[in-house]
Amino acid sequence: MIRREWLLGVGLISGGLGVGLASSAPAWAQNASAIGTVAAVKPDAFGAAPGAAEQTLVIGAGLVENETIRTTADGTANVIFADRSTLTVGKGSQVVLDKFVYDPATGNGGLALDLAQGALRFVGGKLSKGGNVAVKTPTATMTVRGGIALFYFPPGGGDGYAVFLYGQELKNETTGESIFRPGFAFKFPADGGPPVLIKITDEELANILKNFNTESGFAGRFPDQDLALLENNPDLINDLRKQIEEQTQTNNPALESLRQFIATNAIPDTNPYPSSS
Repeated sequence: MIRREWLLGVGLISGGLGVGLASSAPAWAQNASAIGTVAAVKPDAFGAAPGAAEQTLVIGAGLVENETIRTTADGTANVIFADRSTLTVGKGSQVVLDKFVYDPATGNGGLALDLAQGALRFVGGKLSKGGNVAVKTPTATMTVRGGIALFYFPPGGGDGYAVFLYGQELKNETTGESIFRPGFAFKFPADGGPPVLIKITDEELANILKNFNTESGFAGRFPDQDLALLENNPDLINDLRKQIEEQTQTNNPALESLRQFIATNAIPDTNPYPSSS
């Protein structure tokens, strides 16, 4: 049985399924100035384009460059970009969509986000494969390459975190340090001291995940119907299979859970990936 808590951690449901099962007519297809679209929202979440009044976010709404997303203590929002990157803005957060440039023909471009406070979960798309994704936090600028990361800087102060959950690299551009192993994080002390490289504990991860889930706790409840979407989506399963086979971190619980799920799932490999790929 796949572990719901690690699915919540790596964002394969809220991020990966949001990409794969989103509307076939996203906002940027209808509005040339839009850089992304709202895929899911829980009140209260708001968006403010440059020079415009703040408005309540709704599913399908287009978002523009330099738009500010703000959530209350109960609000969350999921955003999808054209390169299949997704981000989840957690509770009590404020994020600015600084930049999004993407050429589908070449895969070139860049994505820049500014997290002023709160929680942000990023699931990389095509741009992140080239390391062209930057997340500015209150204390450092981070880049994500081919991966999934959590960022948490609590409103009102407290220890901040940049957690590497999956992929190739999470780099602190301010110090030049990088994390290549999932399950590790940069911890930014509340007293303003230099960041510390740590192995994220279950308790620390649980406290961060509370900012995304409607129920608190590491193993917060997750709707069975949403898990069924994953279990009954062969294309997504095959994509996960390829990603997992490319990884070497055998001691990562998130990957191990997915390995076990794929090994026991009855879904046939309808589009197998050659071992040489």
